[in-house]
Amino acid sequence: MSKKIKIRVKGMHCNACKMLIRVELEEMDLEENIEKIELEANNQGVIVLKNMDEHDIRKIIDKINKTELYEVI
Repeated sequence: MSKKIKIRVKGMHCNACKMLIRVELEEMDLEENIEKIELEANNQGVIVLKNMDEHDIRKIIDKINKTELYEVI
């Protein structure tokens, strides 16, 4: 079943962080699934993705967590 999800990410603090996350998702051929990527308080950000299944969500979380800069919270 496809759905829209929000992924909260620790370590995002600037527009360059947003772009790096976008590039990571584009490398996974998920650019069409990106609804928005926003910065929040306390060096956090949120990624909103649409039409996602559980397998893709897990892959995204794993990829973000493997970076040295960011962590899904």
